[in-house]
Amino acid sequence: MNHEIYRGFAKYYDIVYGSRNIASDVDVLEDIFRTFGKEISSVLDIGCGTGAHAIELGRRGYRVTGVDISPSMIDIARRRALSEGVDVEFAVGDIRYLGLGIKYDAAIALYSVISYLTTDQDVLMAFRSVRNHLVDGGLFIFDFWHLPGQRKIFRPYSVTKIESDIGTVVKLEIATLKDNIVDILYEISLLRGPQVVDVVHEEHRLRLFTIDEINSYLERTSFKPLKYLKMIASRYTWEEPTEETSEILCIAKAI
Repeated sequence: MNHEIYRGFAKYYDIVYGSRNIASDVDVLEDIFRTFGKEISSVLDIGCGTGAHAIELGRRGYRVTGVDISPSMIDIARRRALSEGVDVEFAVGDIRYLGLGIKYDAAIALYSVISYLTTDQDVLMAFRSVRNHLVDGGLFIFDFWHLPGQRKIFRPYSVTKIESDIGTVVKLEIATLKDNIVDILYEISLLRGPQVVDVVHEEHRLRLFTIDEINSYLERTSFKPLKYLKMIASRYTWEEPTEETSEILCIAKAI
């Protein structure tokens, strides 16, 4: 896992992904808590990014700790929580090596955090680390890029343009897919009128998983898979995934 990811991208993250409906995501999380959990009052948000889910959960009364490998993302998350008046604890940390000394009722890892774990060892270390931070019966909720579905929708090139308060942000993605690994080069440009005032380049490597692989990792790290749900355009649903599904949400229980 690359500790430099989202170092430069961080300042544009909320603009690039501003269309995501965080309140709706947390509505689904609370439905999952009620359906599969016991009394869920504390949540560990792993790969919390700029803190959107952690802050929304904190606003709804949960005790939340947000952890991310990127110091730049954590800086933004802390400022965001302070400005919104929500009490959430944030820390820089790697999912594979967490040692918070606290157990939680649930852990979440949303928006492809698990797909940044590109080796079997990385995945097993991460899942064991999460298990160590959960009470018995606690929930582990995460999404991942699904190998069969991602192969069908793979595009080697895409451009997105977003108008924002600070100018026009243009995101260029150049991707290569080999076996179960996607390498993505991001170029984020900020334009004001015809002038380019900032450019950020980052390389991200993500792994594509099958459900059978995820089941195997969970079973080897003291989790029981409970349910897999389909994601549509990065939105969580209660639909069953198919071979065509490109992103999947997994609900597992610590045993």
